[in-house]
Amino acid sequence: MSCVPNSVSIVAAFVQGQVVGCTISSLVSVDVVTPKVLFVLKNDSSTLKALSGASIFSISVLAENQGDIALMFSSASKEHPLDTWSFKEDGSLGLNGSLVHFSCRVEDLYTQGSASIVIARVIYQGISHGLKPLVYRLRSFGSYIESEKQN
Repeated sequence: MSCVPNSVSIVAAFVQGQVVGCTISSLVSVDVVTPKVLFVLKNDSSTLKALSGASIFSISVLAENQGDIALMFSSASKEHPLDTWSFKEDGSLGLNGSLVHFSCRVEDLYTQGSASIVIARVIYQGISHGLKPLVYRLRSFGSYIESEKQN
């Protein structure tokens, strides 16, 4: 599966004055009529525990210049700086400079072995135009190159 290119996102919640989150590359759209997304977290993840207790959380799809943030949130560190985030009107956090921001609520949770499948309802979506996505493939980051449209 490492050959398949994926977008890179940060799932995060604001819990007891701290940003608790992790890097994911498993974000999938589930339903567009009632907007829902799906992603997978390890059962022992502090982020999964935070999401279970949070009324709202965020998913920030990273822009091509945010590889350092992806690495920071992929480490085992539990504390993340708040200075790169802004609070949205709904109480969720939005990562400054990200390509897309989703405010979400956990709708369903399915445990499969050592991982949990999280299905979240999207409450709000914000898009930053003019940015390119950060892409993860073969255990490294890259960027998306747009080709000219062919007719």
